Amino acid sequence: MTKLNLLNVCFALVFLASCSAKDNAANAETVASEDAAASTIGDTTDMQKPDCGATSPRNGSAWIDKMPGDNDNPTLHVVFTFDTSSSGDEYALEFDYAEESNPPAYAYNLVRTTAGVTDDFITVEDFPYAKGSFAEPELRAVIVQCAAFDEPFEITPVEIVY
Repeated sequence: MTKLNLLNVCFALVFLASCSAKDNAANAETVASEDAAASTIGDTTDMQKPDCGATSPRNGSAWIDKMPGDNDNPTLHVVFTFDTSSSGDEYALEFDYAEESNPPAYAYNLVRTTAGVTDDFITVEDFPYAKGSFAEPELRAVIVQCAAFDEPFEITPVEIVY
C-alpha cells in the first residue's frame, strides 16, 4: 500500500471515529436525561396538574419495542383516546415522576402545546406517543395525568415486544 493510500485510510478512520463519538455522546446525553428523569422518584399527585383541556381518557395501550433492526434502541410507545371541546389542539406527554415499585410506573402530564378553536361539540382525539432510547427495561404501568381528568389514567400492562 502506498503512503498516500495509507494516509487516506487513516483520515477516513479518524473521521469515522469522530462521527461515532458524536453519535455516542448524543445517545449518552439522551439516556442521561431519561435516567435523571427516572431518578425523580415520588408522587406529585398533591401538586396542581396542568389543565390540558382533555376529558374521558380511554382505550390505552403501552409497550416497549425492543425489536432489533435499523433503529436498534428500546422505544416506549403509548396510545390512548380522549375527548376535547377544541379542534386543532396539539398535545405532548411530559415526564412527571417514576413511582417507587419494581418495575416502576412512569407518570406523564398530558399538556396542550397548541390551543385550537373551541367548538360547541366534543372532538374525539387519538393520541400516539413514542420515546426512543428508553432507558427503563420494563414498566409496571404508564400513568397519564391532567387536571381535567377525574383521576389519573393508568395504562397497564406495559408489554415488551422483542
